Amino acid sequence: MGATNIDVYVRCRGRNEREVEASSDVVIETEGVRGGHVHLKQQNESKSYAFDTVFSPVADQVMIYDT
Repeated sequence: MGATNIDVYVRCRGRNEREVEASSDVVIETEGVRGGHVHLKQQNESKSYAFDTVFSPVADQVMIYDT
């Protein structure tokens, strides 16, 4: 069997209306519109996760499709 490569893409969504009205904290941070890491912030802890491509909430459908 040959080697198989799988690329992992992540699309982060923006806060919904309910979350905005509740003034909830933003817990996800990305590296611009298109990067390679997601930073998760919870209370006093921060973790970073690497993916092949990470799309921020401002990335549009055309950018994601073209990628």
